[in-house]
Amino acid sequence: MKDTKFLAYLQYLMYLGQAPYCSLLQYPNGLEMLRLLNRQDFRRQLCESPAAIIDYIHKQQYHHWAHLN
Repeated sequence: MKDTKFLAYLQYLMYLGQAPYCSLLQYPNGLEMLRLLNRQDFRRQLCESPAAIIDYIHKQQYHHWAHLN
């Protein structure tokens, strides 16, 4: 999570959120994960307590899909 090449790659992948690429995504929720991974505070929290963050993300995704109209 601190490797500069990995962080540059995460930043590069942000192009997927732009037209016309975003319309081709099968799982657009992945864009939100990509946005979060591009945030330094999120990466720090993920490294400090991965189980807690992963559980929180899982619950948020479940809640989103369970209440999707």
